[in-house]
Amino acid sequence: MAFDGIVTKCIVNELNSSILDGKINKVFEPNKNEIILGVYSGGKNYALNICIDSSNCRINLTTHSKPNPQNALTYNMLLRKHIIGYKIKNISSIDLERIIILDLEGYNEFNDLTKKQLIIELMGKHSNIILLNDNRIYYR
Repeated sequence: MAFDGIVTKCIVNELNSSILDGKINKVFEPNKNEIILGVYSGGKNYALNICIDSSNCRINLTTHSKPNPQNALTYNMLLRKHIIGYKIKNISSIDLERIIILDLEGYNEFNDLTKKQLIIELMGKHSNIILLNDNRIYYR
């Protein structure tokens, strides 16, 4: 089945019904093309699998665990630093594009309320995961 804009809209609706207002408590990166976010929402733990592999890009809730590498990859450490403890306030997509936006809200190290966005582009070999701060500047 092709991963198109209609499927993306359906996935966004499913994610809104299950992990909206959930708190991100874990970030795993089993390989360089996959990120798993541990989300606690409604008294349940969920695992949000985000895969940007060129042949099989997808986003889904999963129950399968994957081995975590001994040494954490750089982007994984950046995500852990910036989004663990943040709540998912909104999950949306843009029209019928294969772009999913997670609006996050939480407190930084100075105990100030901040907003961030995790933008997931599911475009085959051009897939990407981008983290933006509240000024819409991306993290490196």
